[in-house]
Amino acid sequence: SDNDCEVISLNRKMGHKALSNCAWNLGERTGGAVGYLVGNHNKGLQCMFGMMNAMRIEVGLAAACLGKRGYQESLLYAQDRHQGGRPIIEYPDVKRMLLLQKAFSEGA
Repeated sequence: SDNDCEVISLNRKMGHKALSNCAWNLGERTGGAVGYLVGNHNKGLQCMFGMMNAMRIEVGLAAACLGKRGYQESLLYAQDRHQGGRPIIEYPDVKRMLLLQKAFSEGA
């Protein structure tokens, strides 16, 4: 028979929203949720921490990639946008901001 598994809500969260998460009810309607052992006996917590650490690394990598892409888009915009008859990348404040953005994105 089917498991009694129901998504009860999508969690609202701040920050990076590309990965949604939700809250579930297991066995609330019919009392019939069945669990299965995944991995080795008595190693569940170790497996869970392994998955959590991998997810932290993946989220950090995604943030670094978004930062790098943001820098690339800013650089293209500054090269193409003209103000006062010249590209805005030639202005010292714009150069300074782009160099700071480049330092953060390449440091990540």
